[in-house]
Amino acid sequence: MLWAQFQGQNIDPGIVLLGAGLAALFCGAIPIGTGMAQRQPVLGIILGFVTGGIAFLTGCCGGLPTAAVCCAIITFVAQMWPASAASTAAPYAVEEEYDAYARPFQLPGSKYGDTPSGMSDRDRERRHQEKYGFRPRPRRPDPPPESDF
Repeated sequence: MLWAQFQGQNIDPGIVLLGAGLAALFCGAIPIGTGMAQRQPVLGIILGFVTGGIAFLTGCCGGLPTAAVCCAIITFVAQMWPASAASTAAPYAVEEEYDAYARPFQLPGSKYGDTPSGMSDRDRERRHQEKYGFRPRPRRPDPPPESDF
């Protein structure tokens, strides 16, 4: 029998579509995962759809090499622009002094003076007395420093 006279087996089209869909899913997930790992999710999703389309048409024989090329592109872009993700500061990242939030740990008369609310210690104690009927106990004085002599 000649090659031109060969007639293939009767394969159900649903099985062919299932195989093509699985190849597209498997091969398309490779660039998407690489994009997520390299912090380039948009590029990974775009190239994942491209790879999935090629894998749907050609199977894994065309999808896996395309996935490898797309992963190389994603890695190259991630190495060329590493500061793109780091340079976008979060809107809440503001340079502030830590001591503005660590008020309970500040000593009286520290260089930062007022609290973030702008209320002095005396005003706070006065408001405490008005609200609860007593003033907080005053802080004990520091012990005298010991001499080494």
